[in-house]
Amino acid sequence: MSLGATTDEIVKQVTPFASRLTQHAIPELSSRAQRVTEGTPSEVTPQLPFWSWAVVLCSLSILLFSACMGSLPPLQEQKAQILRDDVRINVLTRAAFLEAWGPPTYDRRERTQFFLVKNGMYVPRFRVPLGEYPTDWNFAMVPDWGEFFAYAERGELLGFIEDRLVYREQMTPEEVHALGQHWEKEELTKTRLEGS
Repeated sequence: MSLGATTDEIVKQVTPFASRLTQHAIPELSSRAQRVTEGTPSEVTPQLPFWSWAVVLCSLSILLFSACMGSLPPLQEQKAQILRDDVRINVLTRAAFLEAWGPPTYDRRERTQFFLVKNGMYVPRFRVPLGEYPTDWNFAMVPDWGEFFAYAERGELLGFIEDRLVYREQMTPEEVHALGQHWEKEELTKTRLEGS
């Protein structure tokens, strides 16, 4: 069938196909429909084999387990964990750190890419030299809004995605101050560019 075919040419080419369809396929479909409506419920309802029920049950169990693992401990328990230096990824929130350690020396919120590493931590792009990647990277990247707290007196850089701790790095106070000053310069440059 060519693009410039006339309506008559198209009808001539389609007619044999349409007649075969009406002769064979439509009666077959109607006879199947009739057999289904006349059959007993056990003939109509498909029976699933045992292994498929096992798969469904396992899937539901995994879903329930992940839902339980995804819940956060109460804020007071999180705060107690932080004060015991039991800092774990994905189970602590910003509010818990603010209550336990107070306000950070520097904080920043930015959209960035995170390298997902094998221990479950998300390493922000700005902590990896350009053109390189973390040694234990599992080849997954997550673009998201991150909020970062830098505590100079503690030598800690914390990263949060959606209010959950996803990154922790211990640094010297000098490194924390250098990072904070870099953030301030970036913010100043950004403000100037937006103002012009």
